[in-house]
Amino acid sequence: MEDVTVVDDSQENECEQIFETTHSRTSDGRYIVRLPLQRNATELGDSYTLAVRQFHRLERRMVADPVLREKYITFMKEYAALGHMELVQSPYDHIMRSQRNSAWCSTLRHLPALESHSTTQLVGPTLQDSLSSILLRFRRYRVAITADIEKMFRQVLIAPEHRDYQTNHLERQAALARTAILTSFYVDDFLTSCESATDAVELATNVNAILSAGQFTLRKWNSNDSQVMKCLANESSLSSYIFHSGTASVLGLRWDALTDQLFFGVDLSQTGEIPTKRRVLSEVARLFDPTGLLAPVVVTGKIFIQRLWSAGLSWDTPLPDDLCREWLKYRSLLPELNQVRIGGWIGMTPHVPTSLHGFCDASVHAYAAVIYTRTSCSNDSVRFTLLTARTKVAPLKAATIPRLELSAVLLLAETLQNVRDAMGLADVPYYLWSDSAIVLC
Repeated sequence: MEDVTVVDDSQENECEQIFETTHSRTSDGRYIVRLPLQRNATELGDSYTLAVRQFHRLERRMVADPVLREKYITFMKEYAALGHMELVQSPYDHIMRSQRNSAWCSTLRHLPALESHSTTQLVGPTLQDSLSSILLRFRRYRVAITADIEKMFRQVLIAPEHRDYQTNHLERQAALARTAILTSFYVDDFLTSCESATDAVELATNVNAILSAGQFTLRKWNSNDSQVMKCLANESSLSSYIFHSGTASVLGLRWDALTDQLFFGVDLSQTGEIPTKRRVLSEVARLFDPTGLLAPVVVTGKIFIQRLWSAGLSWDTPLPDDLCREWLKYRSLLPELNQVRIGGWIGMTPHVPTSLHGFCDASVHAYAAVIYTRTSCSNDSVRFTLLTARTKVAPLKAATIPRLELSAVLLLAETLQNVRDAMGLADVPYYLWSDSAIVLC
């Protein structure tokens, strides 16, 4: 049985209270916040000397790399032009200047050591939904839309008295827009789906209106519906924003808006290096699969990693011949994942019967759970769609098959609940399947 973690939320509540009672807005709507400092926090140390040393190291890199130098100059000029940084007096009597070949002269800020921030600031509650939950809702309805906030973190101002610590008032314009803002953002990426093109345009317009009031600019609008793209391009409040059609990135996956297909980008550079445990772990970790659509492939890699641990290999010891051959064969097939295409829309509409079907199974190596949706189509046909899957590697300490089957059932129950919560399907019928007689008893 898994341990239950007891969470102390007193710090989260205090952090949220600080924001509620101290934040304000500028005349143009931009938010001003204070840092959530802990009570009686220890005074931060002086990192000026360290900052100067790091800056001089950067300057030496720029002398050797003209491309980096130009990018740095352009970035810093934009930063200053937008008012996202300010000049400050040197903490010492002399003024620190760039003495080398930099065309842009930067003034270093007297910042506290970065490692000290975790001991002086409160940690607030997690406000955004999980990445997998947002992707599930993104696939729910036919019309999908995406966008991101331009320079999101720089749109919020820090109160003047707290600026030396660093280098849920939403207007009720539309209830759906408010819900979308609270549930469809992962950091600065916005993605959701709507029942119709009309709903998508209205939602995009309302979300943009609310965020613009706080000086958060949405850009890179994209949709799998040409009518939505046309309407958004003609919308007066959005016409000056950047639009992006075709292939785009959605939370680590690739999305072809023209065909409404999700696909994966597996990029394993060819190397002649001998495989080691360190390299194997690094390359398996690059198989980013938040929805579990590649679960059979990813769990195979995790099982292989477990075998490396069981073999007692050190991080940089070359793999034995048998393990090396097995790894190279597995690795050679990974680029084939780039050919996998998965439909975005899962076929759900508000008035069409939908049910969830879950399956689980276990072996001595791993156990897994998978969820499908079953939707009825207008022509009396039925559509089954793979929604999500989860896997876990069996523990190194030998466990009986009945125990692993029970673990698989628990994993299935947890996965089903996550899907129902994420997609708002609490009232949708569901069916869970297992081939274990012990579990069914």
